[in-house]
Amino acid sequence: MLDNGLQPDDYILFANTGKERPETLDFVHEVETRWNVPIIWVEGTFGDYDLAKESMTSSVGFRVVNYATAARHGEPFSEMIEWVNCGIVPNRNARFCTKYLKVEPMARFLKSIGVADFETVMGIRFDEPNRYRKYKNDGTFPLVDFKIDEGAVFRFWSAQPFDLRLKQFEGNCDLCHLKSFKKLKTIIAEQPERADWWIEQERKTNSTFFSDGFDFTALVEIATKRKFSRALDVRNLKEHDLFSISCFCGD
Repeated sequence: MLDNGLQPDDYILFANTGKERPETLDFVHEVETRWNVPIIWVEGTFGDYDLAKESMTSSVGFRVVNYATAARHGEPFSEMIEWVNCGIVPNRNARFCTKYLKVEPMARFLKSIGVADFETVMGIRFDEPNRYRKYKNDGTFPLVDFKIDEGAVFRFWSAQPFDLRLKQFEGNCDLCHLKSFKKLKTIIAEQPERADWWIEQERKTNSTFFSDGFDFTALVEIATKRKFSRALDVRNLKEHDLFSISCFCGD
């Protein structure tokens, strides 16, 4: 899109939940400053609602922030959990965090500038067929169209003067409950303090982020006191081996 020239009706949005890794915030900021990209940073806001008169979604709003003012301690996420007021945190069967912290705030911003109809460009890769099938009706997928896989993405960024600087298993949301238990335990073993916020949210709501009843307290116990098979960062492999990997499982 940058090579072809951004059009007046192209809007590049970043929805910050407050639980993004600091490396992610740094990376988004580098994209906007190094490449002169007008990225609009938004965070969800949550007002009062009366279910007898309106839907919950109608009270979702947004605030525009920037790299300096973006929440870094989970504030929007915590506010959303309190606003839902149903006594639970999001889990793998009730993934309302994506809807209320990302999808709706971005849509509210666009509506505020008079954009009612829009097409979403999504970064799902060609070697992620399961994700593509799940979301294929929700937007357009240029990486799928051009058959861009993980190796191509790695090759591109290895040639750039900056990168995301995250291990492959870490991801943007620091301990997203949709990650595999192996990835979560590996991250906690390396940085146990990252589990504190997640444990606090489970404690306040007396619920868990995992639909099978497992919780972050148990994950910390296993990750810090027991031996387990750790997730690997494939970007630490030799360049030849890394770029020759061909995986179509999408996991």
